[in-house]
Amino acid sequence: MKLKNRNYRNRCAEFIDYNGPATSSTMLNNIKNYLGQPCGNTPKNAKALSMLLKRDDRFEYEIIKADAFMGGKHDLMLWKLKEVEE
Repeated sequence: MKLKNRNYRNRCAEFIDYNGPATSSTMLNNIKNYLGQPCGNTPKNAKALSMLLKRDDRFEYEIIKADAFMGGKHDLMLWKLKEVEE
């Protein structure tokens, strides 16, 4: 795994471990550094974060259907940590 965005991926893992499964946009909006500001290597949008997390072996996702604002449905990726088998 490449080292780019390693700290942000670690923060995503901590966020999911503490808060439970979350969508990419939820993580982008809520993950901050210790000063309360957005992290330095934050992905630009939710799709970029999803592509980043797909490449990491610690994460898995589940597709869920969500209601759109103007009616209809769209798919969301709900991210969670993989179970560690010992």
